Parts: sequence; structure tokens; C-alpha cells
Amino acid sequence: MNRRRLFIRGSLALWVIVWVFFLVRPVAKGLLNEYKDLLFLSSEGKRSYMTGASLYEFVQFCNRSVGVQKRYEIVGLDRSSLDYRRAVYYLYPNVVSDRDPEFIFVFGTPGFKKEGYAMFRSMDNGRYILTRQTHRGV
Repeated sequence: MNRRRLFIRGSLALWVIVWVFFLVRPVAKGLLNEYKDLLFLSSEGKRSYMTGASLYEFVQFCNRSVGVQKRYEIVGLDRSSLDYRRAVYYLYPNVVSDRDPEFIFVFGTPGFKKEGYAMFRSMDNGRYILTRQTHRGV
């Protein structure tokens, strides 16, 4: 009985210490303003805040421009980066394809060109969409 009581008290003390840490950490790091800002944002605003406004705006632009279930490639984001993974997530149900994609989404790479692709839509000089050109025989 004594061991059981000691175990319960120890577990409770550990639980309290962990929660105190979680409550004090944002204050110590100065994150309260960020948490307050996030609290009052819409779900769309929260996604934009966490992804970065420029990238999120571009991903939404791509979704509106190309429709669904298209193959695409992203240029300008490192494949191992969190931004790349977020972009792929938000572009679903479109599919990333290295082999002959229908569209190339160019982010942060002004002047990027690829043979066989032409300008489709543009947000600005560094954020635009290229589309594969189809050649029809006569």
C-alpha cells in the first residue's frame, strides 16, 4: 500500500511539473503575443500564418488556376524542406510528378524556364505557373 501511494504521488508530481513547464515556456520565450494572434485568426488565417503568407497565397493561386487531379512539379523549394511538404499537402488532390508534369509551379525563382513549357498564369515575377505545350501534328 505504501509503494502504491508513493507511485501515485510521484506520478502526480511529475505530471504537475510537466504542465508547469508547458505553461511557463511560452512566457519565457516571449511567445504569448504569437499565441494570442493565432487564437483570434480564422482557420484560413492560421494556415497562412504557419505556412508563410507568400507561399500560402501562391498555393491557393495554383489550386484555383489548375483544377484538381493534375500532375505538377514545384521549382524553387527544396524537396526536403518543410515548406515543400506543406505546399504538397495544400495542393492535394493534385499529384507531384517528376516525369512529364502538366504544370510547373515556380516559387521564388524569377526567370525560370523549361523547354516544352510556356507561361500559363502569373502572380508576380517570382511566382507563376508554366504549362506543358502540346504539339499537334498536321
